[in-house]
Amino acid sequence: MSEPQASPPTTPTIWPGAGRGIKHGDLPKHLFTVAAKHARRALAAAEDPLDLLDRANSIGTSVELLAKSALAHISPTLIAEKDPKSALLLSGVAVAAAYEAKTKSVTDCLLVLKNMGVDFNQQMDVKVLSVRNFALHLGQVDRTLFDEALGTMARLCEEILTVITQHDSTLDRSAFWGSDLLTHVDERLKEEQEAKTLRLQELLAAARRAFERLEQLGLDERALEQLAERDPQIDDENVISVLDWSPERRECPACEHSGWLGYQVIDRSGVYVETDGMCDAYHLVEVSVEARQFVCAVCGLDLDSELLSLVGLGDAQQVTDQASDEEIEAREQYDVERYLDEY
Repeated sequence: MSEPQASPPTTPTIWPGAGRGIKHGDLPKHLFTVAAKHARRALAAAEDPLDLLDRANSIGTSVELLAKSALAHISPTLIAEKDPKSALLLSGVAVAAAYEAKTKSVTDCLLVLKNMGVDFNQQMDVKVLSVRNFALHLGQVDRTLFDEALGTMARLCEEILTVITQHDSTLDRSAFWGSDLLTHVDERLKEEQEAKTLRLQELLAAARRAFERLEQLGLDERALEQLAERDPQIDDENVISVLDWSPERRECPACEHSGWLGYQVIDRSGVYVETDGMCDAYHLVEVSVEARQFVCAVCGLDLDSELLSLVGLGDAQQVTDQASDEEIEAREQYDVERYLDEY
């Protein structure tokens, strides 16, 4: 009877870092450190064209690297793309060169962190990536977008830092921004919140005036309720076909009639198979659905996703839908590749 063969020794992943190699266990802190350098450069005033392009790049890069640092503090495999070699590299096993590791997109990382309480608004916060991509791919900076993205960067980084400090209390906001920039960051956060509040108050005031005009025209409650039932059809087409989606209606903060929440699909992932007890198998997928807009058909109030949380009108649902042919094929291909890599 032959002796069982011993498994070949595994070589630990050594990351090249930025100038010197770092151990795999230091990857989360390395990502934090580089993200901090980008964030500080983004906030440092510089008007030279090349410096301005570097700052625009740093706005998006700081958010991306800090988001990956937060996930890597939990487990580096959380930032791995759906690729077996990348998963092994990011679990600390050097099965390939470190530079071959493929990681999730920044949006995917932020969506994971959103489930952990990070206030990421996919519709509005994408500006931090837009300003970076505009600088990298076309060598240009839109100053209005740039200034807005700086405030969004500061807020997102603050949100992500709350996750990181739960795992390493030394990596707090002072370590990230530096003591000389803390006041600057606080002012930017205050300005962004005040701008949102002002915009909300202006929209509410306009809606209330519109409702007062309806009352002056003599519309009774029955007529107003009929107006409220008009569907503005603001749902994303991808949401309408989702099986278990259950839309909600909410009271309008301006006129107190029932308004409409418009939804969008945030993520589709996790294809799995279920049977009904009669040997019939169904491919299903988990779908994240989120309210992106509120519209009142009576007073005309129209709030985008950035303002929903200010008036308590947000809604997010995790529902089940039938997997598409493309999703089923992608899942089967992934299973085949994983099997081949293992055997």
